[in-house]
Amino acid sequence: MNLATISLHQARKRKWKVVYTRSNYEKKAHELLSQCGLHSFCPVITTRSKWADRFKVIEKPLFPSYLFVYVSPAEEQKVLTISGILNYVNFGGKPAIMPDEDISRVNDILSRYQDIETISSRQLAIGDQVMINKGFKAGTQAEILEVQEKTVLLILNQLDCALVAKVRVDISNIIMPSAKTILPNP
Repeated sequence: MNLATISLHQARKRKWKVVYTRSNYEKKAHELLSQCGLHSFCPVITTRSKWADRFKVIEKPLFPSYLFVYVSPAEEQKVLTISGILNYVNFGGKPAIMPDEDISRVNDILSRYQDIETISSRQLAIGDQVMINKGFKAGTQAEILEVQEKTVLLILNQLDCALVAKVRVDISNIIMPSAKTILPNP
């Protein structure tokens, strides 16, 4: 097997993995990974921040302290040598793998919406007013009745009757434009 075959073989084994970074070091770690020839994704949003004397438009990471890296098993250790990268996010004792579709979904959300931020499902509370942003009920306002781990029970008030929907929610699909918005899994 020659070097070109090995590289092609390793490229097929590449997967998106999530790394935990030092606080406020996501963009720098992304830059350092790029300089080392490693592919990473640091989704950023533009936001207005109030300083003592003025407002300033800044870019900040969509997922604070997290960065996505596209690596083969052989490159995993190299990632951990980059300054500011603390560790892989693990699931079941192994680095968590992000499907390509989830990375594409994040890119799609960033390209379609201007004013977004991530929230933890733990921040959703009973009584919150939300808007369904995807699916057959897109644009519909709802009230959260119950919050479970990855499921939210909503009540949709329309035509003087209540339609109750149990919506499976993926953390990456929960965004907050000006009001809380829930994007259910397709």
